[in-house]
Amino acid sequence: MAFAALRRDGTCVAWGMPRGGGKTCEALESSGEVRELCATEYAFAALTSDGRVVAWGDPDHGGDCTSVADHLVNVHHLRANEGAFCAVRHDGRAICWGGISGGGEELEGVVEVYACEGSFCALLADGRAQSWGACESSAVQDQLIDVLEITSTQLAFAALKRDGSVVAWGPWYAGGDCSTVEAGS
Repeated sequence: MAFAALRRDGTCVAWGMPRGGGKTCEALESSGEVRELCATEYAFAALTSDGRVVAWGDPDHGGDCTSVADHLVNVHHLRANEGAFCAVRHDGRAICWGGISGGGEELEGVVEVYACEGSFCALLADGRAQSWGACESSAVQDQLIDVLEITSTQLAFAALKRDGSVVAWGPWYAGGDCSTVEAGS
């Protein structure tokens, strides 16, 4: 319900519905240069040049990160789904906040985080993958080893494994079932 733009000088401007993030928060104005912006449906998060995160907009969609603010330091990059944010720190720790669509999770050993509607999926340093939220990975967790890459559709994830095989999960109609696809050579 709002827009936010990152200017070349590292400042950020937002407009639109104020509760949806359309008014830049005061904390952002004093936080220094912004390196990265992410958006949920009704909130924004900015990664500043000093590795801190500032969020604004609807608290139910991640616009309030005060409950995890002490952990949002030395952040490398941000990801967002429609209702939550996930920050990955340089030490491999991922901190997520926001609505029920993936907020509240903390993981260690994270290399990268991917998002789809209502979910996040982490690629871990040991080659495992793990997702949480609406598209959690428990049904295929034992297959999510030796993972090289993860991709997503709107509602599902797929993992490319070191041996060339693919594991997909989520609703079948969103690509979450690849059991009918023959393995290539």
